[in-house]
Amino acid sequence: LAQVFRMRYPGLIHSLKLLGRMNETRISHAEYLSKRLGELEGIVPPNIKRGCKHVYQMYMPRVDETVDRDQLVLVLRGRGIDASVHFMPPVHLMPYYRARYGFDWGGLPRTERVSRTVFTLPMHPALTRVDLDGIILATEEAVRAARKG
Repeated sequence: LAQVFRMRYPGLIHSLKLLGRMNETRISHAEYLSKRLGELEGIVPPNIKRGCKHVYQMYMPRVDETVDRDQLVLVLRGRGIDASVHFMPPVHLMPYYRARYGFDWGGLPRTERVSRTVFTLPMHPALTRVDLDGIILATEEAVRAARKG
């Protein structure tokens, strides 16, 4: 069975050997982004509980009430940063769960609040410090452009 697996997925074994290093690189990138983005008024970096480890398959900061998240994402994309929104609507409000379990808006208020504020920034081990600084600079500019009021 192992031989068949290697034949079907020849690069997977090599990738698995690199996984620890790739995770550590993403963690380092996330720490750098969080430190710098945490200095921006309107951006809330991910909060990882003490004693927990996050490998940042996705890097997902939030905006506070002073920033229009959707406008921020549009501005970032316009500056060449592949920002996105992954969880809108939140999972419990997707058609299957609404039909199967009867969920509606207001049923999980914290989840719904997070889904309206969270966004995703690029995160992968191949990013360089120059790339990360570009993401930070573009986010600074996007926050100014997406300020409410």
